[in-house]
Amino acid sequence: MKEEHEQDHTESVHGREIVRWNPLRTLSDGSQARVDNFGDLLGPLIAQRILWQNNISSGTPDDRRLLTVGSILHFALPNDVVWGSGINGKVPGRKVGSNRLDVRLVRGPRSKSLLQSMGANVPQLYGDPALLIPTLFPEVRAWTEQKTREILVVPNLNDQDLFDDGLPIVSPRNDVWLVVRAIAQSRFVVASSLHALILADALGIPSRAVKPAAEHYTKYMDYYEGTGRTRVQLARNYSEALDLGPTATGTYDIEGIYDSFPLDLWLKNYAVRSPRTAVPPVSELKDIENNIADWESYSGDSSDYVLPALLRRSLGAVAGTSADDGPLSETIRSFIQRMPFESLIPRLNDEEKELLSGLEIKQGALQQVSSS
Repeated sequence: MKEEHEQDHTESVHGREIVRWNPLRTLSDGSQARVDNFGDLLGPLIAQRILWQNNISSGTPDDRRLLTVGSILHFALPNDVVWGSGINGKVPGRKVGSNRLDVRLVRGPRSKSLLQSMGANVPQLYGDPALLIPTLFPEVRAWTEQKTREILVVPNLNDQDLFDDGLPIVSPRNDVWLVVRAIAQSRFVVASSLHALILADALGIPSRAVKPAAEHYTKYMDYYEGTGRTRVQLARNYSEALDLGPTATGTYDIEGIYDSFPLDLWLKNYAVRSPRTAVPPVSELKDIENNIADWESYSGDSSDYVLPALLRRSLGAVAGTSADDGPLSETIRSFIQRMPFESLIPRLNDEEKELLSGLEIKQGALQQVSSS
């Protein structure tokens, strides 16, 4: 069988290729089957519905692909259109497949920051297209009026062992609409499945995220920060999720997300609308602080591959902050002071080494870092 990155990760919708993660896996009997994780199947369904609402059943010749729901930016090819995708923290270096992208919407500020660092032009509009599910499919909102359970657990694809068999669990590999309906008919959702949490938000259902065993926390924080929640605690287990209770309500621009859908992929002469956002932007320094706090909370390991990039951003913040800008936050200052520079240096790229070298020369900057 081919390696996963070589597999077909696209689905054709009215003549356009939509990227979605759904690889083939070999079963115990030697046969192969698609993973069919419900959240990763939502992108083509959402696109089909929007096209149907706009009476579009075919498109003009266009080789560009659409990347939408999921942490799939590492699958990007030059000239792809991005509508709501995000970075995947499990991919080494959180890489993106290309910087030559037509970006209409990203999941959150962490995805935007990485894309911009690569030179891509990214609008100030955040959101996951799955937030549109109740708008596009009114029957889903109607399901919320018929509650059948107090609590529902939706594990990440690889996390079902985190939860006891006696809990009210629905597998994310069930039929898409079965999972969506189960979420809609619950009063409280506990999940390590990101899209279960997003759907709960979209439907106004209280929820709490559980730290996943097999996923990186980046995608969860990217989504939460993109909806205005700069600090969200991921529970360690089901019991702690109940103790913590619901996460604060987020903010997102449903109309802006809908209007940013790239109809021009199917209609050549369709005018692209200017993006907007109802979500306050996260400043660079605040974003660095959030990333540091997440690393300390969920890893704290000096061998963590995200550490060099986080150190680079912190060093860059120091190098770019003059004495007139005031002192850096205690979070960034303390983080730099505690870094094992000698062990990290072999893992840094040339740009990171140059930043570190430049910082060592700038005594004023060093003094600012060490001052209280």
